[in-house]
Amino acid sequence: MIVTLEEMKDYLGEDGTNNDSVIAYLIISAQQELETSTGINLSSTTLIETAKRAIRIMVWLSFYADRDAAKNTQYIVAERDRLLTKLEWSSKVETT
Repeated sequence: MIVTLEEMKDYLGEDGTNNDSVIAYLIISAQQELETSTGINLSSTTLIETAKRAIRIMVWLSFYADRDAAKNTQYIVAERDRLLTKLEWSSKVETT
């Protein structure tokens, strides 16, 4: 995992261990989704910090937004989409 469980718990504001398995599952799922949707390889991308940010956002959306319709997620969804597009196009740019 390029985003550790502890990093993700800190980002989510989670203190206890009750949700550790759920959070770990969401991290793995987000990484797989990111690789599939963008075509990048997380082990070789030069945009690792961008990938980490996208994964944190994807997990946040799954952990909070999917369970609580009252949250305004418009901005965070737009940011996730922007990061995914950036990552997708980074693998298509030729380097000279």
